[in-house]
Amino acid sequence: LTAACVVAGPLPALWPLGGLALYAALARSWDVWRQARPVAGGAMILGAALPWYGALAERRGAAFLAHVPAFPYGAGEHGSWLAAPAVALSFFVAGFFPWSAVLPSATLHAAAWWRGARGLLRIGARGPEIATGAVEREWREEGAAHLFVASLVAALIPMIVYPSPPLTAVLPALPAGALLCGRFLDHLFESPERVARPLARALPLLALSGTAGAVMLALIASRVPEAAAGVRLLATTMFVTSWLPLLAGLLGRRRLAAVLVALPVTVGAPIATFHLLPQLEGVLSARGVAQAMNLVSPPASPLVVLDPEPPTLRWYLRRNIAYAAPVGSALRQWRASDGETYLAFRPAREREVLRAAAAPLEILLRTETLVLARVRVE
Repeated sequence: LTAACVVAGPLPALWPLGGLALYAALARSWDVWRQARPVAGGAMILGAALPWYGALAERRGAAFLAHVPAFPYGAGEHGSWLAAPAVALSFFVAGFFPWSAVLPSATLHAAAWWRGARGLLRIGARGPEIATGAVEREWREEGAAHLFVASLVAALIPMIVYPSPPLTAVLPALPAGALLCGRFLDHLFESPERVARPLARALPLLALSGTAGAVMLALIASRVPEAAAGVRLLATTMFVTSWLPLLAGLLGRRRLAAVLVALPVTVGAPIATFHLLPQLEGVLSARGVAQAMNLVSPPASPLVVLDPEPPTLRWYLRRNIAYAAPVGSALRQWRASDGETYLAFRPAREREVLRAAAAPLEILLRTETLVLARVRVE
């Protein structure tokens, strides 16, 4: 947690403690909270993180401190607070697909005393008696499942605080969801009949969500003609593999249905990785812009960017990045050694750049997401 606080920000370090506190409050078991020693742990986190935050606060001032609560996604402006929970939930559904269709049933199942009706009552020497060891085992398993639910909720709360979080912001919530689904599947393979009802609720939800995703991909295919064939193939794969578990469930093959739930990922991921993503490199990656800048500009030339740069641009670029605020003065300030100013911007801002430069732009490379240009400003 100390490393997370220093590298990523306070929220990635606090949400695990928030999940533990939520579990302790709901279970009314503060011994768990005391065993975690939050005061000592908090002191360690602050001791390692405050020097770094103090140095940055001294260098950047109040503007840095205002964005600290939203790290590591604190650069953007926050959207509607009313829409933030819906965005967080939709991102989790997409990021955890196809198991997001099973998770509601797995979460409800986590609150069920699943083995309570069997194995807890035994016949002893003096007649019927409670199997204390079995009861304690059940309490431990139920308590672990409740901790998974609390951790899942706590991991999703930061997404409401983050301004415009990317899809990868759901990653901290995925382990808790995976553990809940794993517990559900463990019980399914142990006794399919006893979890038949929650499984029957999950399989139609998977079919419907897979169909919705397939329709969305089919509509997107018309917007990316260079990758239309790959997108349509992925849409077809998602549609077919999302319905196969439901068909197996209708035939009474519940264990087989649980195995088939993984098909959309096991079949779709190779198609997306090896067939679709190479076709979408111009849309998803700024590598071409970075390589063109490395080739045509003198060494150590600054590249003026008008918007937050894509991570792939920082990764592949062998030049310095300068931020334009305002555009006109930045074009005059950040000249390269050849007298040109190199800049990258979204296609929608080309008119704004032309007005600010008051000189002809030489377009070096134009992609779907970025334009690389240079201009000689007098």
